[in-house]
Amino acid sequence: MGLGVYRVFEALDELVAIVEEARSVPMTASCVVPRGDVLELLDDVRDALPPELDDAQAEADDLVADANQQYESVTGRARAEADRMIEAGKASYDRSVADGEAEKARLVSQTEVVQAAHAESARVIDAAHAESDRLRSECDEYIDGKLAEFEELLGTTLRSVGRGRQQLRTSGVPDYAEADHRASRRR
Repeated sequence: MGLGVYRVFEALDELVAIVEEARSVPMTASCVVPRGDVLELLDDVRDALPPELDDAQAEADDLVADANQQYESVTGRARAEADRMIEAGKASYDRSVADGEAEKARLVSQTEVVQAAHAESARVIDAAHAESDRLRSECDEYIDGKLAEFEELLGTTLRSVGRGRQQLRTSGVPDYAEADHRASRRR
């Protein structure tokens, strides 16, 4: 693999030399280069790149696709649960309001009882609002937690790909075992 990477840099140096020595097109920033030579060098670069790069890209694509599916699944479930909890809170609120209104109508003839009914209906409405707010807050915390897990997964994946690229640039041979070992120690 080391010789392949060496050939990549050698071919790139030759490409730079061709462009630097190419004839300029008058009144433009363009130049004329020998197409056959350039295409041959580009084929050399492509052939010299290790196949592991394609494998790493495919693996990264698979990880991103899996992460996106997990994200969609989690947020879909969380959204459905949030909607269900909100609807349950609204139904509870509506029942409480209806119950309060019925109680209020029953007690309307007695002044002291009417005042107690007003206080109780206000309490029931406040309790329903508080329950609805609590359910909404729990749902928001759940979704935030799942998004944080997804963010951590994507961050770990990006760091792993970055380390592999850095190792490829510096040594030509990525040490995935060492990178995975360092990543697991950080968790």
